[in-house]
Amino acid sequence: MINNRHFCVFDFETGGKDPQTCEILQIGSTIVNKNNLTTVDEFASLVQPRNFDALEDKALEVNGLTREQLREAPLPEVIFPAWAKWIQQHNTKADKSSWGAPIPTGWGIDNFDIPIFNRYCKEFGHWDEKWNSRTLMNPVFTFDVMKSIWLIGNNLPGLKNVKLVTVLEYMGMSTEEIEKGAHDASWDTKWTANVAIRYLKFMKHITSYNSASGKRRLELKDCLKGNV
Repeated sequence: MINNRHFCVFDFETGGKDPQTCEILQIGSTIVNKNNLTTVDEFASLVQPRNFDALEDKALEVNGLTREQLREAPLPEVIFPAWAKWIQQHNTKADKSSWGAPIPTGWGIDNFDIPIFNRYCKEFGHWDEKWNSRTLMNPVFTFDVMKSIWLIGNNLPGLKNVKLVTVLEYMGMSTEEIEKGAHDASWDTKWTANVAIRYLKFMKHITSYNSASGKRRLELKDCLKGNV
């Protein structure tokens, strides 16, 4: 199979907007099993920032965290290694090499969460200097669910944009339920995983065999050759 790795859905709440400098304040993470497309494990924790003076009030307003909460949280030196050990439990290779590591998955992660993740991987020794790439999760592939929804957005009439809350509203979630949980890392991760699973099941469905005809519903190889 082209994909023999699980998906690690994750989300960071941070103390600022710059992925090159901001600190992680909260981690939410869920493993989606590659075989049956179900969530099989979860990880969540607050993270104490090293520099409270660098926290942006606007960021705390958005994620609903307080300085008092964060002063009681464990430091990155405790939480990131614990999270790394948890991720490695879901590496499909016996030698735990990066090629069996879970595929990093999330909502809009490519330009925000991934640069932060890479920065922390370098600090805590989950980095291959030769190839200049992370080892804790797959070094090549990412599954940015937001981008996948954007690709099919033209065929989803009424979808105004690809913000997570907008997509969840489009799927039928109430405004009240969204307001209760949005911008909490665990909540965002849970619902990103649900959308990712629906998308993956849809892709699996359109290429699986139709029991009535005995043929595949869509032969993707035909989409990749000849005239479009």
